[in-house]
Amino acid sequence: MKKLAPPIKMYDHIGEDFISAKLVDETFANLEAAGFNKFQIYVKSNGGSIFEGFSIYNSIQKRDVDTIIDGLAASIASYFVLAGKKVSIYKNSFLYLHNPWNMTMGDYKDQFKSAEELEDFRNTLIEVYTAKTNKTPDELKLMLDKGTMLNSQQAFDAGFVDEVIDNISELGGKNKLDNYVAFYTGNYETNSKNSEEKMLNTVLAFMGFTPEQIEAGVSDAEYNAKLEELGIAKDALLSDVLAALSTPTNGKGGNTENTLQAQIDAQAKEIEELKTSLEADGKTKAEALAKEKAETSVNAAIADFKILASQKDTYVLAYLADPDKTQAELDAIAKDTVKGKLKVGETFDRTDSIAIANAIKAHIAAKAKEGIVVSYLDAKNAIMAK
Repeated sequence: MKKLAPPIKMYDHIGEDFISAKLVDETFANLEAAGFNKFQIYVKSNGGSIFEGFSIYNSIQKRDVDTIIDGLAASIASYFVLAGKKVSIYKNSFLYLHNPWNMTMGDYKDQFKSAEELEDFRNTLIEVYTAKTNKTPDELKLMLDKGTMLNSQQAFDAGFVDEVIDNISELGGKNKLDNYVAFYTGNYETNSKNSEEKMLNTVLAFMGFTPEQIEAGVSDAEYNAKLEELGIAKDALLSDVLAALSTPTNGKGGNTENTLQAQIDAQAKEIEELKTSLEADGKTKAEALAKEKAETSVNAAIADFKILASQKDTYVLAYLADPDKTQAELDAIAKDTVKGKLKVGETFDRTDSIAIANAIKAHIAAKAKEGIVVSYLDAKNAIMAK
């Protein structure tokens, strides 16, 4: 007999320091230990590590899991979300596909090797996309080459998803209240400083408190009186309150389905605005944390004279693209490797071919950040003229 677990929310970047394959496996293991054997995973992710995504796909595929795209499934998230037995997408959500990419440092042989690896990764994606959709491999290659954003209907028409969920319709027997509140409970553990207050205010609104009452602050006495009016025990946990509000009854307080529906409709616009705000907060924080970690690691390498300060931007960009690989490269460089190669007032030793090459790479990377493409020769002329 199937026992449905509480929904699993994957609302973040995919990577070892964010949503990792290890975390997903541990989550499944804990739920299975509690007797659950049927799962629902909600996905809102802009992607991340392709290897973590491959492993997450394997974990999902070997279990009875339905996946739901809530907002965006992009990059590697568009891959592992297809591992679900049933793949759904909210009407206002999107699927984004693109070719795998990375950053490679080295000579032409390293670049060719990297290109071959990226082609292998791409073929792995296409194999799953082809099996799930009604698209041919050639059609999918074209979609990946140009980078393709699909809205919910386009994703359904192409066969990526099995169903489009109207945002105010039912999902798995749950009414609109469940769907809206589910977002906040999924984000309740984030570090967004306002998420807890927004969650509480939303629940108070569902209970029937006016915006003016919420703004002024609902007292314990008012809250307990409302619980009594709705026929909910005063010592009920938040989860109990949500369960009671989402269950149509004709008991004390007249908490009927129609009354709840009217409350939900009145709050829908505000909830969507709060959802957008929380998503933006989470994305900004994740990007800031990733950049901070990259700069800390690269600055440490510079302090140990493993690399030149002029190489910082290049290594930071590489770290953001592939943290594990870049950290391994930095760890492999001996301390004091570049010590003594700098002259007073210069950023590199103009008599050292390696230092010149590094300075050229740093110049090209800096110009690329400005949206300017320069050739190797032009970069060399520019740095040697300084």
